[in-house]
Amino acid sequence: MADRVHRGLDRFGGRWLGSWLERNALRFQRTDEGLAAFFRREPIALVPSILLYVGGWFLRAVETWLFLRLVGVAAPLPAAMVIETALILVRAMAVPVPAGLGVQDTAYVLCLKALGVPDATTVGTAFVLLKRGKDLFWILLGFLLLGVGRRPGEARLAARPGEDAASRGTFG
Repeated sequence: MADRVHRGLDRFGGRWLGSWLERNALRFQRTDEGLAAFFRREPIALVPSILLYVGGWFLRAVETWLFLRLVGVAAPLPAAMVIETALILVRAMAVPVPAGLGVQDTAYVLCLKALGVPDATTVGTAFVLLKRGKDLFWILLGFLLLGVGRRPGEARLAARPGEDAASRGTFG
């Protein structure tokens, strides 16, 4: 896999990336060897991870289906599953955009237009607001739990000799 990525980078960005690719060719090769060893060891050990991923994707599709119902779109569950699959691809391709800002929202609206939803822009905006509102709820709940998680007088992790809080990445 890493060798294919290396060849693709060489083919499309050889002029700009050529020297970097030459310097890092061994790293690509070691990555391939590590991946091959990982997948050769026990392929059955990957099943729980795959099932959790598929379960999460399915729950996200059910959430999309439910939110579509809330905004008045009577789309079937398989349509919600297709929308979520398309959005997984969009998010993967939108890596250069910080947090995929706007890309995911636009993709939802375009999916609704493709489904033939009347007034897809308005419905899509309401749908995206529901999605973002849900995200905001869980973020705020997480911060709330983080704030109430530590009790006064609770012991903190002790620093190793010669280590300060900033070098451990903890600031309090």
